[in-house]
Amino acid sequence: MPIQRWGKTTSGAQRWRCKDCATTSTRKRPDRTLQITGTLFVQWLTGSERLESIARRINVTVRTLHNRFCPHWRYLPTHILPDADPSVFVVDGVWVVKHWLVTLIAHEPDRSTPIDWAFMPKESYDTWRFVFQRLKRHGIHPLFVVCDGQRGLLKALFEVWPHITVQRRRWRALTI
Repeated sequence: MPIQRWGKTTSGAQRWRCKDCATTSTRKRPDRTLQITGTLFVQWLTGSERLESIARRINVTVRTLHNRFCPHWRYLPTHILPDADPSVFVVDGVWVVKHWLVTLIAHEPDRSTPIDWAFMPKESYDTWRFVFQRLKRHGIHPLFVVCDGQRGLLKALFEVWPHITVQRRRWRALTI
C-alpha cells in the first residue's frame, strides 16, 4: 500500500493519501502523545502556569487536559530522606490546583531538595499529622521548625514532637 504526503490538516498535522484507494488519513502516535502530555504535566506541576492557560494554549478544555494528566500521577518522584537527622526544617503547604490539590513539603533550609512531601486534598491537622508521623518513623527529630502558623499544622506538630521550637514566618517559604 503506497502512501504519499497529502498536505496538512487545519491543526498542522501531516495528512497522508493512499495511492491505491485514494483515502486520506493522519498517523496517530500514542507514544508521542504520552511524551508531549508528560512534558506539559511536568511544566504545569513545577512551573507557575495555570492549568487554564495551558489548556487555552493547546486548544483543549481544562477537563480534557486534566484527563490527559491522570496517567502521569503514577510516576511521581520518590522521597529522598536525609542521611543525618536535621535539627531545623521548614514546612509549608503549596496549592498545586486551588481548592483541589495541595503539596505539603518539609525541607532543610540549606538544601534544595525536600526531606518529605505529600499530595493531599487540603491542608489540615490530619494531613500534616500524616507527614510528621512519617518523618518521625524515619528517625527525624528536629529541634526547630519554621512554618506559617496554620492551626492544624501547629496542633499536629506539637502532637508528634511536643518539645519542638517553632519560628513563625510572615511570607511564603516555598514557591513551585
